[in-house]
Amino acid sequence: MVTRHRDTHGLNATLAAVELPKSTWYYWQKHKVDMTEKYQHLKTPLQTIVERHPGYGYRRLTPELQQQGYQVGKEVVRQLTKQWHLALGRPVTTPKPSVARAFLQHRAGTLNLVERLDPDAILPFAVWYTDFTEILYRHGEKKASCMPILDHHSKWIPGWGVGDRANTAVALDAFTRLEMVN
Repeated sequence: MVTRHRDTHGLNATLAAVELPKSTWYYWQKHKVDMTEKYQHLKTPLQTIVERHPGYGYRRLTPELQQQGYQVGKEVVRQLTKQWHLALGRPVTTPKPSVARAFLQHRAGTLNLVERLDPDAILPFAVWYTDFTEILYRHGEKKASCMPILDHHSKWIPGWGVGDRANTAVALDAFTRLEMVN
């Protein structure tokens, strides 16, 4: 972002806008190295291990490399295998669904009670929806969870709750704030 806008607005103004110190900017300009270039020496050993053990993922590749004397972390191995397209040589099967998920999948069409109602027959305040919404603030550093209660007919919000995470306390707060209509 700084590179894109530095010619238009100047380096100092751009760095101030993204709250990045000038020393950090110049440090990373000087020390910027491509990951595949930095770890090029690992490509051949990684390919050898993947050919020998096609079922290994990055979690099992990392100890193999460490046994061969390469000091490397699992996150680096994960990113390198992705960039070099050293995928698993075995198919990955999806796990069997839990009993609850199987029931929900089986009953999927019949669970939505509102869908079966005639839209014109739904009276105001007869059907309410609710869900948690995550709100980011402070430039994405912090988040809050908001739970509005929404009327289906009028889209009016008679109650809401806000908290630092989506939990029962926020839901109870939303229901205590309900403004009942006479």
